[in-house]
Amino acid sequence: MLAIIVASLLAVASRAETVAPLPPEEAALAAIDERPAVREALALQAAAGSQAEALRVGPHEFTLGGAYGQKDVDGEGEYNEWEASITRSLRWPGKARLDRELGGVLTEAAENSLADARHAEAQALLSAWFGWLKAEAQASSDRELAQALEQAANAVRSQFRQGDASQMQVELAEAEAGRAAAAAGRSAMAARQLRHALQIAYPALTVPEQPPEVPEPIAPDRPLAEWPALILERSHELHLAELAESRAQLHAQRASKERWPDPTVGVRMLDEFDGAEKTLGVVVSVPLPGRYRSALAAQ
Repeated sequence: MLAIIVASLLAVASRAETVAPLPPEEAALAAIDERPAVREALALQAAAGSQAEALRVGPHEFTLGGAYGQKDVDGEGEYNEWEASITRSLRWPGKARLDRELGGVLTEAAENSLADARHAEAQALLSAWFGWLKAEAQASSDRELAQALEQAANAVRSQFRQGDASQMQVELAEAEAGRAAAAAGRSAMAARQLRHALQIAYPALTVPEQPPEVPEPIAPDRPLAEWPALILERSHELHLAELAESRAQLHAQRASKERWPDPTVGVRMLDEFDGAEKTLGVVVSVPLPGRYRSALAAQ
């Protein structure tokens, strides 16, 4: 995350009694969250939360049923009859547990993907920022060289007027000064283009007209031998791979549970012979598993 990078560099800068050459942390984080990849990851995180909620509550819903008819009994007449029912399928407890675990894995993977997107955009921002600083430093160096060579050319011209230098020496000095001025112009243009591109890519940032000073780098306090383990521990890519494996295992276990169909239970009410007979009962139905479910579980 950029916040960690910023905090580390600010700590280094404070030890060096200088200001870290970084954009303001709050503005940088806002600029990162505006990037398309991060906005996509934020949307996918919200979608994963909704998917996890759907898995938690399950796909089964209440079903209302009813019927009405007239019964004609020989010698007795016609009777109005009706029936009504409300039923709902129920997940077996093992299925509900796996669905909750799967929802948790999906949510964690979406959060990790968001962190990975922000990390990648933070690196891209820092690369663009320091690319601009490098171009500004090159432009400043080229400008100083051009000024120095122009002063040298002026000195050769003065010597020529005094008869201490030849025309060829003047022309050589002017040629060197001209080449340096052209190089300074090109590097200044490159720095302006990089600054403009940085401002367009990250509109939440205010890129200063004058680049900040870059302090001398200081080695981190943590020993270098500890970094490989720390990188693996905090690796978004590695954690995403582990979550993908967990998701695949849960899907396989869930498919195995589908060999046993979910039962449907409910309440049924009957009214017969114009209310002379009333029935209130419980209904249960369980599909019988077949080869189709076994094939899906094997897949």
